[in-house]
Amino acid sequence: MSYAGGMLVTSMVISLIAVVIMLNPLLYFATSGDDCMMTLSAVEEDGSDKFFTYLVNWTRNDNNAPRDSVTINTHCTTNNLHYIPALVERWNGPVSIAVITTDPEFNATLEATRDMVFCFPLIRRHVVFLITTASEHKAEGTVSAGTSIPCNHLEEHLLDTFQGKNFAIEGIPYPANFLRNLGRRVVSTDFHLTLDIDMLPSVGLYSQTAQLLRTWKGKTQLLKTAIVLPTFEAEEHWPIPADKDELLSAFEQKYVRSFYVQMCPHCQLHHDLHRWLSIRGDSKPIDVAFYKRYHPLWEPYVITHTSAPFHDETFVQYGYNRAIQICELHVSEFAFAVLDEGFLVHQGFKRPTSFHANKNIENARNQGFFRERLEFLKRKYPDSKNTCV
Repeated sequence: MSYAGGMLVTSMVISLIAVVIMLNPLLYFATSGDDCMMTLSAVEEDGSDKFFTYLVNWTRNDNNAPRDSVTINTHCTTNNLHYIPALVERWNGPVSIAVITTDPEFNATLEATRDMVFCFPLIRRHVVFLITTASEHKAEGTVSAGTSIPCNHLEEHLLDTFQGKNFAIEGIPYPANFLRNLGRRVVSTDFHLTLDIDMLPSVGLYSQTAQLLRTWKGKTQLLKTAIVLPTFEAEEHWPIPADKDELLSAFEQKYVRSFYVQMCPHCQLHHDLHRWLSIRGDSKPIDVAFYKRYHPLWEPYVITHTSAPFHDETFVQYGYNRAIQICELHVSEFAFAVLDEGFLVHQGFKRPTSFHANKNIENARNQGFFRERLEFLKRKYPDSKNTCV
């Protein structure tokens, strides 16, 4: 399939509903009254594609993160909403979350985000939600701010409500890069970190990276720097390491290992894992440990300036959707700087049984798209000497 064909498929299966939720902390204690209502109104946008956008407004916005800090940008289906509280607690900074749902479950998804905003002060303070559905949802109305779910049972409630419901089951190609781009468009800081919803950062990483960015020598260099976060995976039900000391201990005990080491070793190992593990920060501020050259099909998780290229929406479902992004950063002459202390951990080992049945078919299809896009990048950056092969 050509690039144009891929874009046609994406545009055919996706209509957008964007719901932005930001809550004044004073509303946390309110259960009734006009000032504690979530207002849902439809906005029709002009353009070649008609998107149906639904804006959810609370009375005030309490997200005042400094511009020279990092927003986490992530995405999920409804069956992964339960990961959000732990992610926001670990990060304790701005987060943009794009959630894709089905039209029949739109209201349940909206209520789930409301409940999280109501129950978790950090979510109320830091998170912008966007909700997307694959049909033209034309409802308008209001949703009460209160919740009937006890907050200490909310995560269990989310698991029960949306258990096993995934877009692979619904027959809709999961548009990961579309969702990543959607989340990026509401980021208010100058830098962002796009990661998966079931990952956790090391404790304190938001404030550490904010300090690094404020003191970085050569601000223009940052525009072309991808800050690499070494990424690991932890055995399911084991505690996620908070800092590098805990990570090293868990790594030695083998309940933490390099991310994707069993499924795709070349995807992550190029950041020189063993060299990184041997470096100790000795309580000094987080800093760049070393720079790494790009390797074909490398897929590190990186912090970049918001002027960095957007994700390629040709890619849906599984395979190459992040590889093409890192490839474009390389072709557009980004440097890759590996931090000495900060890291990410995926919750659960990635095993062959972790994936859905059509994974290999989707991967093969996206491999063809990847080859086509390499030629496109040559035309997009004609003066670049960098290639991804």
